[in-house]
Amino acid sequence: MKRVSFAVVVAVMATACSGPLLAQSVEREQAVKLASDLKAQLAAKPDDAAVRAQLVLLHLLTLDNPAEASQFLAEGLDPNLLKYVPAAAKPIDSAPELACLQLGRWYRSLTGIAYPCAQWSVLTRARGYLARYLSLHATADKDRSDVEREIKSIDDALIKLCANPATAPPRCHLPAGQWTEMIRYIDPSKDAQGKLGNMAWVQKSGALTGADATRDTPRLQLPLYLQGSYEVEMRFICGPPTPNGQVLLFLPVGAGYTTLRIGAKPAGLDKVYDKSPSDNPTLFDTALTPNRTSVVVAQVALNGDQASIFVVWDGRAVVRWQGAQNDLTAWCGMKRELLGVGVYWGTATIASVRVRPQPGCKAVRLRMPPETPKK
Repeated sequence: MKRVSFAVVVAVMATACSGPLLAQSVEREQAVKLASDLKAQLAAKPDDAAVRAQLVLLHLLTLDNPAEASQFLAEGLDPNLLKYVPAAAKPIDSAPELACLQLGRWYRSLTGIAYPCAQWSVLTRARGYLARYLSLHATADKDRSDVEREIKSIDDALIKLCANPATAPPRCHLPAGQWTEMIRYIDPSKDAQGKLGNMAWVQKSGALTGADATRDTPRLQLPLYLQGSYEVEMRFICGPPTPNGQVLLFLPVGAGYTTLRIGAKPAGLDKVYDKSPSDNPTLFDTALTPNRTSVVVAQVALNGDQASIFVVWDGRAVVRWQGAQNDLTAWCGMKRELLGVGVYWGTATIASVRVRPQPGCKAVRLRMPPETPKK
């Protein structure tokens, strides 16, 4: 079979799928039809390398099915396709360290040729491999630092995709006016922040337990893009009391971002006017009871460049604040478009994090729904 260049295959695919079909569902349907047509062409002419390569790329990128893509591999195709597609068809949790690094960077390189509807799946696969690389590569060296920067860059790209209806992921928009449970979408190996990373968290029975004995403040950046007005409810259970123990809820507030601290003083929003709760008007008293479920509900409302935050903790109103969104800043460098939870100087189990977007709020999960286990 005559070898055909990768660039030629991409050009042919672009012609076959040209047009203003940028919506996720429409372009995917178009790709399914194109794949069916290409299979018919390949059946009539098995030695057509260009058609075979198009089938590989359609299944790999647009249809996000590397296992199906591997079925069309043959000698004469691009060497990288022959090398990486079979590896991508295997479960990610079986990939060794070096393979994770290579596959993650290869997938990321494919964003330049993927259609808008495929950008999301390509980037999330790249991020998945690179995150697994970090979990296997314990050495604090340049390679680890480079991958950490790459993951941050991918996260930024995913956030940008969320803001565009043409590239936001399918089935990941949270319905306005309805509560959505987010705890099941959290993966500490991908979402943990802090020096200890996912080692500070234990995931069991649908809940997440974080422990902080070194004031590292373990945090989880939830895979949820939020821009607009919304409500969030967090249920948690504290462990043994500590003098300075707190549970944290990180709140996107339009152009601003803030941390709700619950527990030992200073409790309140951190920061407001660049000041901690002890020096801003949101300071309140809390006394967390060990081994008892506490519920905190935060309502965030945006109006132009202004915002208001209303917080109820265990049935008691504790925070009423309004002002400019830019008056709110987070103290630990979390991404301001993403919700987050954390623990400071103690132990707490996060049992539930529910979100209810208000009409007009862009609320998009950064992760596809988990697969239902097969019976």
